[in-house]
Amino acid sequence: MTTIFDKLERYLLPVAEAFSKNTYLNAIRDAFLVNMPLLIAGSIFLLIAAFPIPGYGPFMADLLGENWSSYMWGIADVTFGMMGLITAISVGYNLAKAFKLDALMIAVLTLICFLLLLPFSIELDQGGSIKGLSLEYLGAKGIFVSIFVGILVTHIVKFVMDRKLYIKMPESVPEGVARSFNAIVPVFLTLAVFIAIKVLVDWSSFESLHSIIYSILQRPLQNVTDGPIALAVIVLFEQLLWVLGIHGGMVVNSVMTPVLDSLAIENYSAFLAGEQVPYIVSSSFRSVYLLMGGSGLTLGLIIAVFIVGRSRQLKSLSKMALPANVFNVNEPIIFGMPLILNPVMLIPWVLGPVLIALFTYFVTYIGLVPSPNGMPIPWTTPIFISGFLTAGVKGAVMQLINLVLITLIYLPFVRILDRQYYHEELQEEKESEAQIAVPDLGTA
Repeated sequence: MTTIFDKLERYLLPVAEAFSKNTYLNAIRDAFLVNMPLLIAGSIFLLIAAFPIPGYGPFMADLLGENWSSYMWGIADVTFGMMGLITAISVGYNLAKAFKLDALMIAVLTLICFLLLLPFSIELDQGGSIKGLSLEYLGAKGIFVSIFVGILVTHIVKFVMDRKLYIKMPESVPEGVARSFNAIVPVFLTLAVFIAIKVLVDWSSFESLHSIIYSILQRPLQNVTDGPIALAVIVLFEQLLWVLGIHGGMVVNSVMTPVLDSLAIENYSAFLAGEQVPYIVSSSFRSVYLLMGGSGLTLGLIIAVFIVGRSRQLKSLSKMALPANVFNVNEPIIFGMPLILNPVMLIPWVLGPVLIALFTYFVTYIGLVPSPNGMPIPWTTPIFISGFLTAGVKGAVMQLINLVLITLIYLPFVRILDRQYYHEELQEEKESEAQIAVPDLGTA
């Protein structure tokens, strides 16, 4: 067993450290964290607009007027519909901070370059076109372009600043004025590069760089991710990292968030439009079905302890960890049991979530349970509530089935660990009683 841990540490630890220390992945991760509160707030307003209670719509229309819901639905256009735009600004801003550049200037420049690459005309259904910007690539479809633009803009500015090609003003010039003049050369060069990109794209058969990247990179990557093999690899990698004491969720999120979130947003857009949800695997699928109690579905682990546990240590730990675990915070049980480098719990901890992921995928694939609709909900949303909000009653039932299955998977291994701890506690009690039974004769 020690050999297994040594091999895992040898091969996975360098990879995990490379991901966790990567400036670009960290900037992308932080950019998506900016989106999260906006998406959650937007979903709340949409829930208000279409609350699933008979008679709710007519009642609100009588109370607030016929067009009251249009204001709520409009929030979707400035939250979900602007996800790509916001990501571009955030990536540029975070990368600029990491490279110690003018973050505000680069964020604004990234915004301009992202918009510059969009087509400036909108095709009409009845034929012809009008001048304007379509929302199509400002949202989830523009995610990969936003990342590309944020990185490229930052590097162009960094190239100019590192080589001191900017206009340097005398020290007597106020700082704000000097910064403005310093920005002229990098801004001009950046815009020139993006104009050149736009010209090259216009020569192609595609309407924009967004459509090129979406067709060639983003859509194929989404299709690959939306499959059982990729799902199993993602879950397996996350669980193996936890075994080594590395926060697997953070590493996986830093790499997979752009893909999984774009899948979730496309699902939610289809759901709002009354269309069939196109993807099974998404960030919603992962959070609803694979994070019940946190990574490793540890809510089932705690239930298993309550069923078979006799060890005071495990029962006390589980009682203490349960309140946080209900809200998907599981560090107390991970580090308290511990699950890290624990040979007894290695098999259920690593393979249990993979089996649950594949089982849930299969049940969803054959249509017994609907795909999660992609509604952005806080990751701390408790079990059953999260399932109901994203997949209705069937989603909540699927969570219950998964909870029973993962509990059964953990059960025999928890029994082994509990027996070990229980015997150790009995031995400690016997030794303590033996010490008390020995009379203290003192010294003459």
